[in-house]
Amino acid sequence: MIKKLLDLLLPRRCVVCNECLNADERCLCTSCQAFLPRLSYDDLSDNDLVRLFWCELTFVRAFALMRYNPASRYHSIIEVMKYKGRPDVCVAMGTLLAESVGSADFFADIDAIVPVPLSRKRLRQRGYNQAEQIAKGIGKATGIRVFPDVLRRKVDNATQTRLNSDMRMVNVHDIFEVVRTNGLKARHILLVDDVVTTGATLLSMARTLAASFPGVRFSVACVGQTVRQ
Repeated sequence: MIKKLLDLLLPRRCVVCNECLNADERCLCTSCQAFLPRLSYDDLSDNDLVRLFWCELTFVRAFALMRYNPASRYHSIIEVMKYKGRPDVCVAMGTLLAESVGSADFFADIDAIVPVPLSRKRLRQRGYNQAEQIAKGIGKATGIRVFPDVLRRKVDNATQTRLNSDMRMVNVHDIFEVVRTNGLKARHILLVDDVVTTGATLLSMARTLAASFPGVRFSVACVGQTVRQ
């Protein structure tokens, strides 16, 4: 009743079409959620996303909720999460991501969730870390503990938006450091970000974590993946 009353006084709106949401809808209306440009994977352990990370480290599986295209109207989801002061949308999308994986085994042996950390400057500007909020939504749906303060960005690197693959890798080389290990079971860690393009940031995170936790395995979950045609 309280939720319905609040929706009457301060109606919540879909972050894609801006229509009013029903009480049982989170951040997307039923129609926009139905037409979400979802990515489907035949194999969560061998797909276009997890192949980005096949290098010297062990990546077990990867999942992205949707295809990310800056020209699509669904781009507004990422824009709202990052720039419009809506951590609630991040949490809702993280929960939807976890509910959409399609295989309960995806989370079965994961010990911890570690989101991509923001620099102090960007954290002050935004007021929250969108990757951490997405991770909280995943943790809420799965019961897996989130460790938002294991890593710290020691370099406030330039945005990756206009960089090519090689430049992205250089831009994020050695920008993280481990600042906390207490309580972290580091056998299988789920790395979480909002959008993955080349995977350079997550690879840099994984290398830093692997240096402190030898033998650790990784998996990846993100809201969007940039898919080149």
